[in-house]
Formats: sequence, C-alpha cells, structure tokens
Amino acid sequence: MRHPAAQYIIAAAEGKGWQGVNYGEAKVALVLDQLGYAATDVQTQFRLGRWRLDFAFPAWRVAIESDGWVHTSKGARERDKLRDAELSGWGWQIIRLDIDEELEPAVIEEQIFQAKANNAADAAAFWGAIIIEDRARRNGVAT
Repeated sequence: MRHPAAQYIIAAAEGKGWQGVNYGEAKVALVLDQLGYAATDVQTQFRLGRWRLDFAFPAWRVAIESDGWVHTSKGARERDKLRDAELSGWGWQIIRLDIDEELEPAVIEEQIFQAKANNAADAAAFWGAIIIEDRARRNGVAT
C-alpha cells in the first residue's frame, strides 16, 4: 500500500496524462508539466538498447532519470555509472534528479536547456564537418 501523499502525487501526474509513473517519476513529471512540457512532448519508459530511461527527449538525445533511495547502494551507483557512460558514448546527455531532494523547476529547466544546447552544438559541428567534406569532395579538393 502506497502512502496517501505518494498516491496523490501519482494521481495528479496521471491526471495530466503521465502514465505508468511511480512516485519519483510522478514528482518529475509534475515539474516537467509546470515547465510547459506535456506528457506527449516527452517519452516515458523509453527503451534504448538494454536500458530504460525514465524520461527522454529522443530528438535531442536528452534523458532525465528520477533517482530515489534505491540508487544509493554501491551496486546501483556502479550500474548507473556504467549506464551513463554507455549512453554518453551514444551521444546522450543524462540529467539525474534526486527525488528525495526538493526539485527546483528553474534548475531543472536550465539543465534541460544546457543538455539540448550541448547536443545541438555537437550535431552542428558534426554536420558542419560533413558538409565541408562533401563540398570539398565535389570540388575535387582532397580533405
């Protein structure tokens, strides 16, 4: 049986369209909602390889993980570190939120903005190099 406060938070998130969320994810979902993200703007329980992401912006390769007390054990911390390294290697930015702490919308908004900006800059640099190489190849210039 869940605590009544947890049930309330989950129900509030579900009432705004966030489905399949636990207590911690519901807290994050309500902050995302407050920031103007609808449940349809963000993928929940997003599968990526062998991992499942709590929240994902796939087009931006940004993930948000809602970490509670279960992430404090040594094994969980090691698994999270491995997971973050693997996902980062795939070009994903990972935002970890401790749901046992106060979630500050302005801070989370800035983290999302920075993660999106970092991936946009990486994509621009990558595609810029491809375009320059393509132009040089088409003009007969060795690169």
